[in-house]
Amino acid sequence: MKGYGWKVEICLGCSLITLLLLRTALQANRIFRNEYTDEWLDTTTRQRRGRGRPKKRYSPRAPAVDADNDDDQRATRMKQKRDNILRTLIAPNGDLYNTTAETRALIDHINDYTQCTHRAIPPLRGRATKAASRTAAEQARWNPETACSFDPGEHAAKFDHLYTCNIGETQIVIPKAPSFVIIGAQKGGTTSMFDYLMDHPNVRPTMNWFLSGQLRHEVHFFDFEWRPLETYNEFENESDFFCLAAKSYVETNFDVNSLLKADLHGKTMLSFDKTPRYILRPNIAKKMKMTVPWMTRLIAVLRDPVKRAFSEFNMDTQRMLSVMETPQEFDKSVREELMHLQENGLVRRLYDFSGDNIPEEIVPPKLSPAQEEAIFTKVEPQRPRYIKRGMYAVQLISWAREYSIPDNLLVLNSDDFHFGGEKETFHKVLRHVGLPYHDKQDFDVVHKRSYSFDMLNSTKELLEKFYEPYNARLAGILGQEWEGVWRYVKPADVTK
Repeated sequence: MKGYGWKVEICLGCSLITLLLLRTALQANRIFRNEYTDEWLDTTTRQRRGRGRPKKRYSPRAPAVDADNDDDQRATRMKQKRDNILRTLIAPNGDLYNTTAETRALIDHINDYTQCTHRAIPPLRGRATKAASRTAAEQARWNPETACSFDPGEHAAKFDHLYTCNIGETQIVIPKAPSFVIIGAQKGGTTSMFDYLMDHPNVRPTMNWFLSGQLRHEVHFFDFEWRPLETYNEFENESDFFCLAAKSYVETNFDVNSLLKADLHGKTMLSFDKTPRYILRPNIAKKMKMTVPWMTRLIAVLRDPVKRAFSEFNMDTQRMLSVMETPQEFDKSVREELMHLQENGLVRRLYDFSGDNIPEEIVPPKLSPAQEEAIFTKVEPQRPRYIKRGMYAVQLISWAREYSIPDNLLVLNSDDFHFGGEKETFHKVLRHVGLPYHDKQDFDVVHKRSYSFDMLNSTKELLEKFYEPYNARLAGILGQEWEGVWRYVKPADVTK
């Protein structure tokens, strides 16, 4: 019997893996059928919220923020939103609207189309779906025989928000989703804005939000999911490629069922993509405009770059054991990044950032926009990257070329969501994206963390000197109201 022990262990292991895969497939499938249960959804949400959650570190000098209580309240609000949505998600026809026989037939077609798109959703970023066996090539390549199809036929005039394009001789019809995109910036308050917008009754979340138990908000189509499309692109015609990209983007990331049914009955229903990494990639602006030409409303939320850099570092200390939680470690990371930018030509080599040195001023090198964008694209993904992500003037160059500021791209200061300006700023966002008035009262900050230490004064001064010329350029792009918006106090001003 001893000789068979290893074989028995292998068989038991394979059986366990098979059971786990079957369990995942069954759970994922329930969400898209009428027999889904709230009990299962609630259990899944609780399990995923508690899994892999980093322990928060709090300052011994200050009372700890009750982060768990904040998360529970947020989870309750999101559950209410989810419950309202699930009441209409592939529900029986009669439960949705007062419908005619003709409209019921269209709704049946929408349901069939939705079921098809759900089966094709890839299992990315924590999403448990049925498409786990499909390879990246299968997901990216065009196959008209297996592709999902929505064809309203002679009833197309009943819809006001459909987009039509062609892949070869095949006509593609999809709902116009998203209606707007939040492109950045990371640690600028985009998750809070996501929650504020999710409270609006005319907003539908992304499929990531459903499939991850309300944990995943970001789509990442134009950065992470774009590569397979380009890698397996077999089209000679550029328009065919972007039509397939639009179809993939819409069907795998948005609630096409609710959007189509709302459009059919003349109801306002919008969806949006919130991926703050988009602003960091200069080439995404053009790809986005080519893929979703109907989407002409974007939002960027910018935070004081000095505070943003320190916030990201503190987030890393709570997520990565390799990052030491000390002000000296942050200072070291800042100086290492500045020297890395020197090596790549984004900072002049004449400045000395070693030790405790702080130059009198830091003047950016003379580069053309194309040169600056090329270098930034190369160095941005490389760690450390606390400084680069606050260089907003560089990041907005490509976006301003494709989308007019502020008509198409609304740029907000994250401070506007504090100090009593929350409602005014929120209503400004609603007007920009075309959502009706919503009387929202609470504007809680999401992902609010306590810091266990303060930034060194020398680090703060170094960062302020680096960002001053870039902030001045930003005001040149965005307008006079941005001049001195993040006013830095110089040492000489303290005695005045």
